[in-house]
Parts: sequence; structure tokens; C-alpha cells
Amino acid sequence: MRLAPLVSFTSFLLPLALAQIPCRIDTSVDHFPDDAQIKVEFAKGFQVSYHGWYKVIEIGGKKVVGSLCGAQVDGVDGSLGTVAIPAGKIAIDNGSEGLIGFFERLNSLPAVSHILTPESTVTSECVQQRFASGDISNLLSGPQPDILFSNSANSSVPTLDVYGTMLSESNPLARGEYLKLLAAFTNTERSVNQLWNALHKNYECLQKGATAPKEGERVAWLRADSSNKVYESERYGSLNDDYVKAILTHAGAKPHSLPPASQHDALHELLMKTDYLIDTTPWQLGNQKVYVLSDLGRSFDISPNLFPFGMNRIHGRALRPDQRINDDGHDAFLQEVWAYPDYLLWDLRRVFDDAFRSSEVWWWFRSLNEGDTPKQIQCTNPNVTAFPHLQLADSDCVASKSPSSGGSHESRKTHASALSITFFSLVFLFGSIMGWIFWPELVSTWWMLRDRASGRAEQWKRGSRLWDEGVELK
Repeated sequence: MRLAPLVSFTSFLLPLALAQIPCRIDTSVDHFPDDAQIKVEFAKGFQVSYHGWYKVIEIGGKKVVGSLCGAQVDGVDGSLGTVAIPAGKIAIDNGSEGLIGFFERLNSLPAVSHILTPESTVTSECVQQRFASGDISNLLSGPQPDILFSNSANSSVPTLDVYGTMLSESNPLARGEYLKLLAAFTNTERSVNQLWNALHKNYECLQKGATAPKEGERVAWLRADSSNKVYESERYGSLNDDYVKAILTHAGAKPHSLPPASQHDALHELLMKTDYLIDTTPWQLGNQKVYVLSDLGRSFDISPNLFPFGMNRIHGRALRPDQRINDDGHDAFLQEVWAYPDYLLWDLRRVFDDAFRSSEVWWWFRSLNEGDTPKQIQCTNPNVTAFPHLQLADSDCVASKSPSSGGSHESRKTHASALSITFFSLVFLFGSIMGWIFWPELVSTWWMLRDRASGRAEQWKRGSRLWDEGVELK
């Protein structure tokens, strides 16, 4: 019984004692063998090189050195400084919240100590819980972070614009590959390589299984500069145009884009050719109602029922990627999607392949036509991603000839042409068979008609001759 306080006291002191043991690193050993390194395949904005016991991380033309135990490394030209790896105090600046999804997918949220943005705008429920417990602060106070991810310079902390550089990539896989970059800071290259192999395999499977673009849906991914305002010209355009074109094409769709600051006439002309409209007009719920199809009409100054994606259409949809929201009504799409290109492609494939009004529930997208409502994000484990396991079947990797929803206008025209050709082919075949069966009767009828025609012609000639000779015909 007397041992219990001693055991408790020892368990309290042990972590403190271990914390005082200096970190030592053998610089003569290669601590980063091949399987503990990342290899960049798609991204153009960053590189990581390995040097035995430290790594040089370069992004957007800036460098930092990540060293085991934080030992100082000299002789790296242009370095902003040395960061101890694995980094345990990472700060994400206001405007870079889109990196949160990367840390969640890496199961590395404990490495994030600061998110310098209002708590209400952070959509991750797991991050909200870490705010509440004090594990994450939205003020750059207390212990100094190891590194700051921001588009603004900071003289006291090595600062890299990871989010801005990531958005400069147009390939969805290139943006997703920034998982590898962040894993270099948390020293989790082995696990991210396994994650990436599965992600890449799933993405290629979904891309291969998508309907060929020539048969695909015509999709416009647009936004209005503001909503619920009196009509203003030159306020419509596509968002992340190159990225959107790539992901829609990979999903088997035909992307229709609109230049920034386009006028209403150009918008109207484009929408008349659109099967699916993905509306990303900014909309914060707050005390307002859920964004519905009539709100889309006000945002774009149109009557949705006049367009192929309208309420009463049997094909096509108007969509918004705001299925997942937090308590304050902020949607999670832009804070999650870049780290999940395979899930985005999966979601789009299901949208385009889905039969109309099938009550299918997607991950990010909701149908305005069918009155889908947003769903609040839940967090079951603050340290583990809450996304469902993406288990694909072999059939997902095989392209179908046409979408199950009926196909686009072009594919329906092609289908109609095929039916016409088939009809006339059957008529010709039927006529040929009937001709072969009744060939003798047809020949006999032909000679009879010919003889009659010849006799009448002879009578006509004889009558004409007699008329010319003045003979009265009776």
C-alpha cells in the first residue's frame, strides 16, 4: 500500500527526467535510407534532399534545414535556418488553413501548435477540440514555433509559403503530393510513402474507369463575386481554372470555363450548354438559411429552371461543394480537398454516374435540385482522420461506354443517330428477305407492267399519226 504514492511520484518524474536527457545524433550514420526518403513525382514547387542526418527542404525558392535533434548545420547556401525534426511546434498562418487537411490525413495534428485564424473559421471538428483543450492556440504567443507556414515574412521564425506554392500547381496529384513535403517536417516519410502509393493507385484507377471525355458531362465550375446583390456586370468566372479543368477531365467530364470578370451575356451563353453547374459562390451560413437553388438564381441573375441543370430537368444538376460544415456554418471543402485528390475524383465520379434523384449521398457535393442539406462535421478521434476508407472495386477501373445517368447532350445525339442507322438497316434487311421470297412473282409483275406500258405507248403513237393525217378518230 505504501508503494502506490512512490509509483505515482516516479511516473510523474520520469518524463521530466527523460526530457532533460540531451538529444544525441551520430552524424556518421545515414539516418535516411531510401525507404525513409520521399521522391517528388508531380509537384514542381518543392524538393527535399537528404544528407545522412539532416535534410534540405526547398519550397518556392526558399530553403530550411531540418536536422535530427535540431543540431546546427552550416554551409547550406540561402537557408532560412535550422528546424529540429520531427517538428513538434508548427504554426499555420491566417489564409493557409487549407494545410489543415494535409496534417489530418497524415494523422499529424499533434505537430500543429498554432493556427493563427479565428477558431470559428476552422472547419475541422478535431482541430476545434484541440483549440478547446489548449493544444492549439490562435495567437503567436507562448513557446516559439519551430516553423511558420505563411505568405508573410517573419523575422523571428523560419517562414515558408507552403499553401501559396501548393495552389500554383495545376495537377491534382501535384497538390496532393504536398503530403510528402509536410511529412518531411514530421519525419514520417515511411508512412507517407505507403499513403501516397495507395492514393496514387486509387486516383489512377478512378481516372482510368471514368467515361471518356467525348462522352462525358459538360460541367461549369463557377462563382459569382458576391451573392444577394443587385446585378453587376463583369463579376462571373471560373475558380482555380487549370486545376478544375484537370480534375473534371480526369472524372470523365467536359469542363466549360469562363474567364474572370466575365459579363452576364457570356455567363448565360455558357450556362445554356452546361449539364452540371458547380457553384462556389462565397456563402457563410451564420444566421442565414441554407443556400438553395433560388439563391443560385440570385447569385448568377438567372432563372435556374430555364437551364439544363434546372429544378425540373431529368438530367443534370446544380451542385455546391458544401456538404460538410462546422457549427458556425463554414464549409470544409477548401480546408480538406487539396490533400484528398483521390476522394475528390471519387466524389465527382459518383456525381456524374449517379441516376437522377437516387438519394445518393456524396462526400463534399450536395444537389441543389434535390434539396440536399449540409451535414455537420464530426470528430471521433482528434489524432486520426475521419475520412472513410476508399476501397475500390475492379469495376471502378474499367471505363463504361456512357454514364448511367443518360449521358450528355452529345452522347444522346450519338445514341439517336445509332438508333436511326439501326432502323434503316433493319428495313433494308427486311426488304431484301421479302424480295428473295417473292422474287418469281415480282419478275412476273414487272413484265406484265412493262407489256401494258408498251401497248399504251404504241396506241398513243398510232393516234398521233392519224391526227396529223386528218383522220377523224371515233
